[in-house]
Amino acid sequence: PFEFITFGEQSGIINDFDLIVAEKVLDILRHERKHGRHARLAINVSGKSLGSNLFIDTFLNLLRENKDIRGNLIVEITESYKIENMKMADDFVQTLRREGSQVCLDDFGSGDSSFDYLRHLLVDFIKIDGSYVRDAMKTERGRTLLKAMANLCRNLEMQAIGEMVETEKEAE
Repeated sequence: PFEFITFGEQSGIINDFDLIVAEKVLDILRHERKHGRHARLAINVSGKSLGSNLFIDTFLNLLRENKDIRGNLIVEITESYKIENMKMADDFVQTLRREGSQVCLDDFGSGDSSFDYLRHLLVDFIKIDGSYVRDAMKTERGRTLLKAMANLCRNLEMQAIGEMVETEKEAE
């Protein structure tokens, strides 16, 4: 998704792209619910979209039209574009959380804004970038850094998720 998101941000179509993805995922969730399955799906939302009142209003209206499944949606905020208005972004995040959706910071540690996002945005999950998991498998320094990130999440009462965890050894 990184290439699609950055292309959308650079070309100015990211708000529409994020809304189309949200609509498609909600369609999938409605289909699953109709067939007795209660799937949970995550979507990436660009930090750039969080600076648009039109995007925020449209996104929230879309979720409000789908009250029965919005709790099955996790919104992952990407770090490919630096959020310019943290107050506006956190207001959006808290509205999502109050209305039943969970929010995640995606690729934590991969961008220049990670700690700034963590300082300003109260979210449910922190998805630690996979490069930290790979490094933890190779070096003691990498393990120490990954443990520190996980402890930070725990101390902030946010759940840590490690990307690229594919084996039991990596999970440990």
